[in-house]
Amino acid sequence: MKVWSAIACASSLALLCVSAHAEPAPTFESNVEPETEPLPPIEERDAPVDDGYFADRVREGFRNHYWVLGVGAEYFASAAKNVASTGEELIGLTAMWRLGAFGPHSLLMVKPGVDRVQDSRSLAGLGLRGFYDIRGFTELSYGIGGHVEVRLADHFWLGYLTPLELGAVVWQKGSWNVEAFLGLRRAVAGSLINYYLIDPNGFDNGDASDNLDDALHGTPWRVFARVVFGRRVD
Repeated sequence: MKVWSAIACASSLALLCVSAHAEPAPTFESNVEPETEPLPPIEERDAPVDDGYFADRVREGFRNHYWVLGVGAEYFASAAKNVASTGEELIGLTAMWRLGAFGPHSLLMVKPGVDRVQDSRSLAGLGLRGFYDIRGFTELSYGIGGHVEVRLADHFWLGYLTPLELGAVVWQKGSWNVEAFLGLRRAVAGSLINYYLIDPNGFDNGDASDNLDDALHGTPWRVFARVVFGRRVD
């Protein structure tokens, strides 16, 4: 018994020595990584940052609206060969509702007949312009539109599409300004005027029919230049 007791004591002492010299076991907390915030979904990470700047600019532009009323003079290239009317100058009124950087507009221009109403011409149209302001210099514009021309001296009417209208402010003082425009129109429709109360010059006139055909199919493109003296009306 004494021998076994001595062996047990020796074994206990050996275990204590081994435990004293062994490295301490790592604690649970040392194996835990620090917490990090979860990443947002992929669609949110890839979405562009919208600070509302563009939307604010659009709203500010549409709040800045006013009318521009003016008097204009236009030179319009002849709509047909050998026409009865001479000269292509028109005078009339223009109106535009300025809506930020855009401007829906209309015009009504005439060339009164000197001796007879039947020799008069008239041009009416609607369009849309976009504006680009060059601060301290001028304001440029690009426009499109559609127009109808009634030529009583030539016994027909024409419909035009205007794919190009370039404009610029050439003078400005206060609410007054002068704008110059240069553009192209194309005749796309037309017909003889066979109504006695409108044009009593003749019905199914052969020369008028030939001029109408030339205006629609021979030389349908027309150049125009216009100057408008206008005023801003808030």
